[in-house]
Amino acid sequence: MSRFQITRRTCVITSVVCLIFASSSASAGGNVAQKIAEFKEDDDVASLEFSPDSSEIAVGTFVTLHIHVWKWASRPGIERRFSKPPVVLDYTSGDGIRYSPDGRFLAVAHSLASEADGRGVVSIFDTKTGAVVHGLAEPFGGGIYSRIAFSGDGQFLVRTYDSDKPPGRNQFLVYSANTWGELWGLRVSPLNVMALALSANSKMAAVGGVTLGPGIAHNAQILVVDLNQKRVIKTIDDAFPRENQVTQIAWSPDGVHLAAGGITGGTFSGTDAVRIYDTSTGEVVAKESAPSASVLALRYTPNGKYLIECGIGSSVRIWDGAHQNLMQELPNGHAYALSVSRDSSYLAVSNGAHVEVWKFR
Repeated sequence: MSRFQITRRTCVITSVVCLIFASSSASAGGNVAQKIAEFKEDDDVASLEFSPDSSEIAVGTFVTLHIHVWKWASRPGIERRFSKPPVVLDYTSGDGIRYSPDGRFLAVAHSLASEADGRGVVSIFDTKTGAVVHGLAEPFGGGIYSRIAFSGDGQFLVRTYDSDKPPGRNQFLVYSANTWGELWGLRVSPLNVMALALSANSKMAAVGGVTLGPGIAHNAQILVVDLNQKRVIKTIDDAFPRENQVTQIAWSPDGVHLAAGGITGGTFSGTDAVRIYDTSTGEVVAKESAPSASVLALRYTPNGKYLIECGIGSSVRIWDGAHQNLMQELPNGHAYALSVSRDSSYLAVSNGAHVEVWKFR
C-alpha cells in the first residue's frame, strides 16, 4: 500500500466534521459570511492556520513535504514554502499547524517522524528565514494524533503524544518557547490522546481521546489540566457512549464551556457528534446528533459570535452561538480543516485541495 493510501485512509476515517462555537447574539435571517477568496493546493488540505495579523494562511496537506504560506487577500499566491523533514509516512497532522502569538515561529506537527530518524515530531520554523530552529523528538515517533498549542503569551508550547511507549513516558508535555526545552509533563495513560485545547487565558488545558490498553474498556474521556498546579483537576468519563472517542475539543472564550467532538455511524455507538460541557460541573449543557460524522476541528471564535460546523451533511453550517438559529449554509463537500483569524473577521475552510476564505459580516 502506498504512503498516499495509508495517510489518506487514516485521515478520512478521523476527519469529517469541523466545529467552531461562540456565545454572542447574531440576528436571524440573511447571510452572515461572504466568500472573498479561493486557492488550490497540491493535495487535500490537512491543516490551516491564519497568521496573527490575518494576512497569510499556512497550509499543510496530507502527503506533500512542504508547508505553503499563502498571501490570500489579493491575487492569492504562495509567499513562502517551508520544507518539512523527508520522513517515510510523514504528513502534516490534522490541526497540526500553529503560529506563535508574535508570528515569529510556525510549529508543525508531523505524524511518524522519530528521534531514530534524526528528525523531530514537531518542527519549529523561523517564519522570516524558513529555517527549522528546533525539532521536538520522540524515540518511537509521534503517532497519528500529534497536537500542539502555544500559550496566549507565547511563553510555552504544549504538545500531546498519542502513545504509551516507551513505558513511563509522559503524553502531555510543556516546552519553553524560548529554549524549546521540556519544562514538565504528565502521564495520562490509559488515555490515548487525540485532542488538545488551551483555555483563552492559558491557565487550563483539556485533552480528550479514548482509553486503551490490555483489559481496559474503551471509554471516551476528557481530562482537564491545571497548568499552574501541573495536575489533572477534572475527569469526564463517558464523554461519548462507550466504544466512541473524543476526536476534538475546544474551550469557550470565557472558559465556561468545553466543546467536544466525537464519531457517529458505522461501528461507533451513539448519535451525538458534538457535546458541550459546563466546565465547573462537567454536565452536558448542549448536544447535536448526526447519523454519520467524525469531528476534525473544533474551535471557539475569539469574539464569541457563531457556531460553525463542517461536515454534517454536505455543507458548512453557521449557527448562532446558542446553536438555536441556523444562520447560513456554505456549500462544501470535503472539509478536512479550518481556521478562524484572531480578529474573528475571517474563516478559512478546506474543500478537498481547495481553500476558501469567507468574511464575516
